Amino acid sequence: MYRLLDHNLIEEAGKIDVPGKPMSYKVTDEFLKKFGLNSLDELPELPRYRVDENKQIVIDDLIAEQKEGD
Repeated sequence: MYRLLDHNLIEEAGKIDVPGKPMSYKVTDEFLKKFGLNSLDELPELPRYRVDENKQIVIDDLIAEQKEGD
């Protein structure tokens, strides 16, 4: 976090109204510029995931791709 702040890639966005009042952050225009983006809408979608009964992260998109390849 500190490195991102030092490079002006993120900035404080305010405190979240939950116990402990943690700070939230947002990306800066410098972040967008460094990654060649005009807006956050240009970021790729994150894969869908869930936590299974063993508390392991399962990425549903990867499972679907594997099944299609069989």
